[in-house]
Amino acid sequence: MRTTSASRFLAIAVIVTGLCLAITGKAQQIENSGFENWSQITFFEEPDSFYTSNMQAYFTTGVPNVSKTTDAHQGNFAARMETIPGDGENIPGVILLGNPGSMGLSGGIPYAGLPDSIRVWLKYTPVPGDSAVIGAFFKYEGDVIGMAYLKMGDSIDTYTAVESQIGWWLPGTNPDTLLLIMFSSNPDALTPPGSVLLLDDIELTGTTEQIPNNGFEDWTALDLEEPDDWFTSNVMTFFGTGVGITKDTDAYDGIYSAKITNQANMEGDVMSFITNGEIGESGPEGGLAILENPEKVTFYYKYYPVNTDTALALGMLSRYDAFTGSTVICDSVMVKLPPTESWTFFEVSFNYSGIPPADTLLFAAAAGMIDDSLNPPQEGSMLWIDKVAVEYLVAMPDIRGNNLFSVYPNPARDKICFQGPVQAVRQVEILTVDGRALLSRDFISPPERIILNISEINSGLYLYRIVTDTQIHSGKFSRR
Repeated sequence: MRTTSASRFLAIAVIVTGLCLAITGKAQQIENSGFENWSQITFFEEPDSFYTSNMQAYFTTGVPNVSKTTDAHQGNFAARMETIPGDGENIPGVILLGNPGSMGLSGGIPYAGLPDSIRVWLKYTPVPGDSAVIGAFFKYEGDVIGMAYLKMGDSIDTYTAVESQIGWWLPGTNPDTLLLIMFSSNPDALTPPGSVLLLDDIELTGTTEQIPNNGFEDWTALDLEEPDDWFTSNVMTFFGTGVGITKDTDAYDGIYSAKITNQANMEGDVMSFITNGEIGESGPEGGLAILENPEKVTFYYKYYPVNTDTALALGMLSRYDAFTGSTVICDSVMVKLPPTESWTFFEVSFNYSGIPPADTLLFAAAAGMIDDSLNPPQEGSMLWIDKVAVEYLVAMPDIRGNNLFSVYPNPARDKICFQGPVQAVRQVEILTVDGRALLSRDFISPPERIILNISEINSGLYLYRIVTDTQIHSGKFSRR
């Protein structure tokens, strides 16, 4: 598992009386922690028989970059590919005929024809200096024996047939595999995002054996029922052996639980997990916004492993460091879940109680050993999760002194000012009474005064939290 990126692949309660904050077991909780609420979501559509860059684009940016369009050469549809900005590097639109392989040209589909050339109808709108690339590789017993290469750098406003002859290195030898890969941008160059390539009607001339769905008429929607407020691995395994996270009426509490069944993705990797955060470029990230350091995450589970598989639960605390501009992991605890055929209580305990406190809590559960390459997860292992809860320290008098700060004017209109030892302040947050963070300001160097613009928040009662080098202070104010 990783955050998104990936980058990626994470409710606040305070006492609104003027007393010091005391965090209890009824404080901030993970949304939909009992898995009662599920929604049907369409992530994107994929052209049948092809693999695209949509998975990478979706996990990096939240949107696909290959889509179905009615702007077609003939028939109803064509494929639209766009190069979009990613997390540190651009993501070209990619369409690949054959499953992706980790060894470069290792993918492909069965093919035994001997075509003369490849012809593609396309439109292209490149950014300056960019070029679209199309490559066809014909292989026999794993070796490339023929290829064609197309490169377009000029703008093509109307559908135009672009053709390239196939060079055969072993004339008369029929291939057994065809790999076809198409890019909206040159994969070997660093160019700005924005290039758009429309493809339709791919034809192999001089042979009757054509590629499947060569007119991009057939598409399959990645349409899933997902638990609200949770991120799952379903999008990764949908086009493999199927979805792994499903709603189940075998529940510890309420009507439903989350059932996690290990499934394989298109590349054969077995994975099924669920998290309240995301999976980014570097592993798990994001999660529940918190004000205080939690003591533990508790939940109920059942687990039926295949062979010696082991389920995992992960709890991670993090905070944003304004000085470095990066996220700091405060504590990360991963535990193994023993097999059990009946609902069993389990907890993941944290050891972090420092200052500044964590501001984000991530919880994740997996049905297999996704962190162990020597003991990989087994397809078919089943894990049920229900009634996830967060428990906080009953009180934290060691880090919270008397509130030395006051806010004025109160009630306020457009701005509020804080009075007190502001030189020691490192962070100020404005929150709703149910714990949603509205404004946050970090101070790398000691401020001389603190004034916050609140003109964009609605009238009502709000809370503030002030973090200094050694203490946390809180209070309330109202906006007219």
